[in-house]
Amino acid sequence: MMKDFPIIKTTIFFIIGILSYKIFSFPILFYFCYAATSIVVIFLFIKIRINQSIISAIVFMLIIFAGNFITKEFYHNQIFLPSKFNYTKNLSAIGEITNIELNKDKGIVFYLITDSIKINDKPIRIRTKLLCRLNDVDRHVLDSIYAKINIGNKIKITGNYSIGREQRNPGEFDYSNYLHLKDISGVLTSYDVKKFEIIQNDRSLFQSTLFDIRKSLNRKITSLHSLQAAALIKGLLLADRSEISSETKVQFINAGVMHVLAVSGLHVGYILIIFYLLFGRLNIYFRSMMIMLGLIFFMLLTGLPSSVVRAVVMAAVIVISQITNRSTNLFNSLSLAALIILFITPSEIYNPSFQLSFAAVFSIAAIAPFFQSRINNFKIKSSIIKNFLLFISVSLSAQIGTLPFTLIYFNKLSITALIANLVVIPVVGIIVGIAIFTLALSYIAPALAGLSAITNNFVTFFLFNFIRIAGGTKLSFISIKGFSLADAILFYLFIALLFFFNRYFTKKISKIIFIVLIFLNIFVYCSHDKRIIFPKNLLTIFMTDVGQGDAYLIHFPNGQNGLVDAGVASSFFDTGEKIITPLLDYFNIDHIDYAFISHIDSDHYGGIISLIQEKKIKKIYFPSVDTASNKEKKFLEFLIQHHIPFEHYNRRMFSAGNVRIYFLNDSPSFINKKTTSNDRSLVMKVLFGNTGVLFTGDIDFNKEEYYLRKYKKFLSSDVLKVSHHGSGRGSSDNFINAVKPKISLISVGIKNKFGHPSSEVLNRLKEIKSRIIRTDIDGGSLLISNGENFKCINWRTNNI
Repeated sequence: MMKDFPIIKTTIFFIIGILSYKIFSFPILFYFCYAATSIVVIFLFIKIRINQSIISAIVFMLIIFAGNFITKEFYHNQIFLPSKFNYTKNLSAIGEITNIELNKDKGIVFYLITDSIKINDKPIRIRTKLLCRLNDVDRHVLDSIYAKINIGNKIKITGNYSIGREQRNPGEFDYSNYLHLKDISGVLTSYDVKKFEIIQNDRSLFQSTLFDIRKSLNRKITSLHSLQAAALIKGLLLADRSEISSETKVQFINAGVMHVLAVSGLHVGYILIIFYLLFGRLNIYFRSMMIMLGLIFFMLLTGLPSSVVRAVVMAAVIVISQITNRSTNLFNSLSLAALIILFITPSEIYNPSFQLSFAAVFSIAAIAPFFQSRINNFKIKSSIIKNFLLFISVSLSAQIGTLPFTLIYFNKLSITALIANLVVIPVVGIIVGIAIFTLALSYIAPALAGLSAITNNFVTFFLFNFIRIAGGTKLSFISIKGFSLADAILFYLFIALLFFFNRYFTKKISKIIFIVLIFLNIFVYCSHDKRIIFPKNLLTIFMTDVGQGDAYLIHFPNGQNGLVDAGVASSFFDTGEKIITPLLDYFNIDHIDYAFISHIDSDHYGGIISLIQEKKIKKIYFPSVDTASNKEKKFLEFLIQHHIPFEHYNRRMFSAGNVRIYFLNDSPSFINKKTTSNDRSLVMKVLFGNTGVLFTGDIDFNKEEYYLRKYKKFLSSDVLKVSHHGSGRGSSDNFINAVKPKISLISVGIKNKFGHPSSEVLNRLKEIKSRIIRTDIDGGSLLISNGENFKCINWRTNNI
């Protein structure tokens, strides 16, 4: 096969060239000299009829260097803002809009190629790509701007710039790296429409027309369907999944059917079938041309995701082969699609969508024939049963091929995937078909389109309820953490051995033994857990970087877990969902036994809401409720509604194994008007052996004086959680000298608007020679106590 289809080998060696860029690269002159020399040598060797294998080796080395060179040029042409601008307020950018996302409740999102930027009235000419977000409290104003902006407009926007959140805690998604892979320098966010101005109303005719079509379809889908159905259909047809809730996406992942939400070959296949039905009676050349144009239009409409480009290229190969009356090979078509995508954008090799898409199709091509030949050997008379089994074989093949990537990116092995796919794939096909019919009908007979949309609402309702059953419980999947790239390579190696050597075993018992041995090897060698596991019999504290907020994960020596605060949650970012949950998964923690909320301020308790909804919190402690505060009353009602046991802070001690936990707060019999939530912050001391940690919430000078009078000697601790993010209103000389911390922890946002931490506080800590660890500088930090002293551990190197 490899001999007959050289494109396969070409693609493999080109990919090797792309990956080799991580190891080596050369000056541009070297590549041209090498290419010229190789071509001359190949020409001479052909003339003198030298061994063909030597010529092939030179050709393949040439392809590797081509992949390396194209990757080098791709990254060389990427221009990002210098790191000194990583977090900059009031950055102005002037440039051209290259793309606009569909309208969202959270604001307008568009992409900008800059001509120049301005910081502190200093203009800098630089051409880079920015993701821009324009938000404003006035939704009508935003809608009017959204209606008039076009791709090609030259605009000026001023806002806060950041590179996107990096991986600052274990298990956290590296958004900055994700943006860079897409050639985006960073994110520019403006919260005031007055800081947005259209300078030139130029318009890219083709792209703007395409965007207008997307907007029109988006409006039609929204107006005709229920919210649930509209969110799904936008994902299936427009590749916009932003309106599908996180909870629903998790259920799709658990059920093993997340692939249907990503526009891919499955959806292109549905489109292809629809086009064949529409144009089937036409002349083969005209029909093929219409199908090709339709597929290209669909590809452009979805925004050119690699999975769709791959599917369209493969479909085009099939259509062309029908015209030319030539046979096609699935591996060859797949290789050609990969080569085209990677030639244009080499960084796609690191895109999970690319990996999952190509792994699925490759495994179908490689594994499905094995299953299908066995099914054919059964000589099943019923065509329905036979086709059903063949469908299962294709689904199973795709799941085997994508399993390593699923485990790497989602850490879950779905138990219900095989059955779920049997239902979900045809139902999604029905939804896509009805949706296209409804949209077409809406421009001709709107009343009938409404009836058609109602049908789709019911089908979508059935689908979501089925997914809720198939993926809504922990029984639907097995959690497998720590699956690595090395594990994936071993998995594919063992699967290849399984299918290659299986034919040499003629007896059933020997085949069974061989298969069992293969899977035992997969289980043994593909270790499921190489991540940091908190050591037994030691006290572990992880200061989580949640930006301008607090969150401290505590692992007690007896195996129980605590959490002091949980960061902030907003409509844009929920630290409970995006940071703490992945952190718990990384550390193999299923639940929190004790959650301590220092006080009911958004940057301390916000993230706990999603953790409670995910049933990760067993019990919660928080200050007495101020009945004059709506947010505190609502929080109490929320806990009661979700049946979470809770207690208010009251001066006492309790134990978690051999760790003693002291609440130093008095329980107030009443709360007067002068009492702030900061005043009622948790002050807690955790003692393990001869070591202690003091948590101080957001208390200020007055409260510090109160605790000094009441507990002066007892406040002495090895580790201090510095109050109020290092604010100048706390951490007095007297308090610092009483605690005398060897390590001081400051949880604070990078370049935050409050100016935290205060230079005065930092100087006081330096005077007592306390080691200062800050989240804005160090990211998340890990501390471990053996009962005698605390050690700071570098979690990035897994060095415990």
